[in-house]
Amino acid sequence: MARLKELLKDKLSEQESKLVPNSYDQIGTIAIFQDFPKELKKKEKLIAETLIRNNKNVKTVAIKTKKHSGKYRLKEVKIIAGEKTKETIHKENNIYVKLDVEKCYFSPRLNNERLRIAGQIKKNEEILVMFSGIGIYPLVIAKNTEAKQVYGIEINPVAHKYGLENIRLNNAKNVTLVKGDVKKVLPGFFQHIIGLKSAFYTTQLKTRLEKNPELIEIQLLGGDLENKLKDLRMKLHKLQNKDIRIFIHQPFTKYKNIQLALNQEVISFEAYRTIIDMCKKYNAKCIIHPTFFQDKTMDVPLLIKNIKTLESYYRYIYFENARHEKYFSDIESIMHIITECKIPNFCIDLSHFYNTYKSQEKLIDNIIRIQERCHTYFHVHDSNESEESMEIESGVLDFQKILQYIGQGSLEVISKDENKAEEMLRSFDKLKRYTKKFDRIIMPLPKSSESFLDLAKKHLKENGIIHFYDFSREEDFPESSVKKIKKHFKNLKILNTIKCGQYSAGKFRVCIDFQA
Repeated sequence: MARLKELLKDKLSEQESKLVPNSYDQIGTIAIFQDFPKELKKKEKLIAETLIRNNKNVKTVAIKTKKHSGKYRLKEVKIIAGEKTKETIHKENNIYVKLDVEKCYFSPRLNNERLRIAGQIKKNEEILVMFSGIGIYPLVIAKNTEAKQVYGIEINPVAHKYGLENIRLNNAKNVTLVKGDVKKVLPGFFQHIIGLKSAFYTTQLKTRLEKNPELIEIQLLGGDLENKLKDLRMKLHKLQNKDIRIFIHQPFTKYKNIQLALNQEVISFEAYRTIIDMCKKYNAKCIIHPTFFQDKTMDVPLLIKNIKTLESYYRYIYFENARHEKYFSDIESIMHIITECKIPNFCIDLSHFYNTYKSQEKLIDNIIRIQERCHTYFHVHDSNESEESMEIESGVLDFQKILQYIGQGSLEVISKDENKAEEMLRSFDKLKRYTKKFDRIIMPLPKSSESFLDLAKKHLKENGIIHFYDFSREEDFPESSVKKIKKHFKNLKILNTIKCGQYSAGKFRVCIDFQA
């Protein structure tokens, strides 16, 4: 395309032509002028329409009206011509990303920098991208390298939502995106809390407590609510005094019809109220199986109606997915109930989902879909196509991958002797020590990356690599950025220092690649 100034030379005065911006950022079909002279205010529509007519890839022209600011580093733009949309699909480095240019931070000027990073990645690396935005770094890496797995963390919920959509858009199977503040997500998401499941009977509970778990899930059995309530409350009180997180699982029993899929007239809501009253008193949560004894022919409107009767108690309840071949075992029926009943908390049983779909990939896809809508808690155990509740590393599930999604949950491994629970406790020993570390960490937040270096250090493998982004004046580069790093890393090797582009007059966005 001819230069914009040339296209406008017969329509603007000589002085106005000199003021026409020389460049703009193109994000998908949207062209954004970063600086637009106020002297051209009356001619901005003319200029924008000329650009659209002469660039078939531009459908919208906008002007940045406010610089990047705020918690999410967003800018404000004003559309001056073309389609009235701020959403577009942008192509870069063999991927497509969808975004809203005003609600998500994104710079097309870093496309070469993202590809530079991808060019350094070796086969089977596990990578963390702090501040992953719409997923652009993880997706460029996933599409252009043989990385084993790429994780991204993003605090902006809108950008994160687009990131999840972009994973599907690019069919990226080895990308995991997590919503939240990096400083909260890394300790909470990659350093999970796995508890132990137990009846409240003395011998079983004592065996579990010897492992000093942070969480205990009490499995109620038939008759516990009716005949052993005083002893149950006493044990819950003792757990509360030990500062242990408590979950209570409803009984597996038809006694008193403790299931929400039955006719309202015969359901014993008294049982649910008893459990929830204990949750209130002992700062606990409860697990409910709404369809445990039902099949696909059940009355779904009735189930929805009955679940909604517990709406005032939702903050105490996690509804659990059913076993395979039952209603509420497949993701579509689950998402329907979650949406219709506005369920905020969900308990995901790993083996139930695996045995519904016979695929770990689909299991993870289902987890992601549910976590977009609900807080989650997990029943953790291995599985294969014929058996559930197996010891960890006895079945087919890859826990190095699945554990990235688990913030908290309890082991539901069935042991030959539940009083000794050797199989469960061996699984507990394997999982409680788990802290995820990465071969490479990318930190594309120049404004405040230094405050995250200690956290990056904790999650970096030995001899791992960090790509640290910073702002620097030309005369201070790279010394000022390296000095920041050395405050946190005593032993490091600088691999590369690079200017990624000019940020403002005399100030550059820079990257320091280093090994620690």
